[in-house]
Amino acid sequence: MESINKKKATVISFPNEYGKDQFSPFLKKLRKESQFDKKADVRFGFLLKALDYMQYVNFNDLPTVADKPFFAQFEIKIGEEIYQQTFELIKPLNKRGIYELRINMKGFNWRFRGIFFPYSYDTRQFYCFIFPFEKTSNVTFNVTDHFRDRAYRILNDLEKNPEKYQEYF
Repeated sequence: MESINKKKATVISFPNEYGKDQFSPFLKKLRKESQFDKKADVRFGFLLKALDYMQYVNFNDLPTVADKPFFAQFEIKIGEEIYQQTFELIKPLNKRGIYELRINMKGFNWRFRGIFFPYSYDTRQFYCFIFPFEKTSNVTFNVTDHFRDRAYRILNDLEKNPEKYQEYF
């Protein structure tokens, strides 16, 4: 039996179609906000916990459209307080190989999404995170579908031209 604590994948920030990294700057912005705001610190803590957790998720365990949702429970400690929450963490986005990492925190008015895809390169597994965003109710178009479609085009290009992206692995 395979150990549940064995790393199965590497989480990376992957460039968008223009070669620009959007995920790392988003994390840096959240980290900076977390230094001055306790709620931001809790949000950032859960996001880091989720990204760390992804290293232990086997590609075969990712949900498909027909599967039940993929839930995960996390506990973090910020200062002297312990926070615990269960998340519907991973959701398939109705395009082959494209998923979203979801962190919904009602008490903190935060709905984070990270669009990603799994990819194997030289026998190693990667979770390629491309588009981070926070869902809001005042958007006139479906942001998730927009980023999903862009990520799908990037994944297709990666599969056709892996040498173009080898520096990221």
